[in-house]
Amino acid sequence: MSRAQATWNADGSKLPAIDIHTKAKHLIIDKYIENLVITLYKKAAYGVTTFTFIDGFCGGGMYKDNNQEWEGSPIRLIKAVREAHQKSYRTYPEPLIVLPATSFTEFNSIRSHKRML
Repeated sequence: MSRAQATWNADGSKLPAIDIHTKAKHLIIDKYIENLVITLYKKAAYGVTTFTFIDGFCGGGMYKDNNQEWEGSPIRLIKAVREAHQKSYRTYPEPLIVLPATSFTEFNSIRSHKRML
């Protein structure tokens, strides 16, 4: 967001208005991540099975777009990976979704999992 202090409440009672460039980023993420995962799943005989996606500018995950809610990049990333998993027709286990870590220490402990999204 271009505003200096965009704020979110955990209960969703306060959501910032979304800027046009942020909406454009989200629409790009929708298609790019889905196509990337499908491509990687199809590589070689078994495909790539481990992915790590980090969005350092993801914000709080939800925005207001006029009077409607707009899903942010963390939610869109999860949905794109799940959609690609379904479209890939591979027999991999359902993706493990790890939500954003609050610190590098927490991130390092999460990173030890076999699959991280």
